[in-house]
Amino acid sequence: MVLDIAFNPRLYGYDVGRPSRPRRQVIRVRGHLGGSVMATEADSIMANDATNARGAFSPEEMSLLDASAGLLVVVVGELLPEADLPTKENMKLPGERNDRISKNDFDPAIHTVVPTQPRAFLVVRYLNTMRGSLHVLVNKRDGLCETVSLGHRATDDLQLFIYEVGKEPR
Repeated sequence: MVLDIAFNPRLYGYDVGRPSRPRRQVIRVRGHLGGSVMATEADSIMANDATNARGAFSPEEMSLLDASAGLLVVVVGELLPEADLPTKENMKLPGERNDRISKNDFDPAIHTVVPTQPRAFLVVRYLNTMRGSLHVLVNKRDGLCETVSLGHRATDDLQLFIYEVGKEPR
């Protein structure tokens, strides 16, 4: 079975559940909302977002030719509700956080892989910025989502999983 695994900075995996997911998918967004989503607020925001911002991409999102560069983002990962994650005591990791490990050190048959979660936020990065700030897609209407900044705390949290850029699923 082919898994599409995204990795957390704490060295455990997440089964994205879409082995045919396009790599480095660029989409169009409506714009950016003010404020940021802190990790403690993510569950509440996800529970209240009934707009299917994390669903399949719409034709409007895929229409890039006439889009302003400031409205283009690349999908880089997913943010999960904390309630759906294993406890630290139940995790099997390939090493310590500061160890140098490679993809080859991770074995999904041995190490912790969080199963696919239907309530995950898609995490994006704007293409026209030099800074690597991360955002989540929310409030889809008329086919386009808005983005909200993750904030600094969430980018180092247990909830964040980053896709392996340019890698094929194994």
